Amino acid sequence: MPHGLQKKGFASITEVIVASIIFVLAAAGILSTLSMLRPQGSGSTQKIEAAYLGKGIMDDLRKDVDAATWNNPNSRLAAGVHNLGQSNGYTVSYTVTQLPPPSNARRLDMTITWPDL
Repeated sequence: MPHGLQKKGFASITEVIVASIIFVLAAAGILSTLSMLRPQGSGSTQKIEAAYLGKGIMDDLRKDVDAATWNNPNSRLAAGVHNLGQSNGYTVSYTVTQLPPPSNARRLDMTITWPDL
């Protein structure tokens, strides 16, 4: 067998170095991607909590939809701005707007804010 074609080991040192460089670059890319996802996770948690809080408030307000109290100016669904204050660190307010005739419907726009952590 000619001297240049003999293989004694599993891989040459050049192959090991190239494979190591490729592995390091791939690992660095994955780690940088994961580190970029982390800060957005806390903001997403706050948005989800705010959405559930808003859904709970709207479910509670839905119980007040009644023909007997619909035009009561002291109703929680009377036209105007309603501030609910703070709830678990979230500030909640909503605005009820009377829609134009002939509809007797009302529109509710809710705003939920929270401090940035």
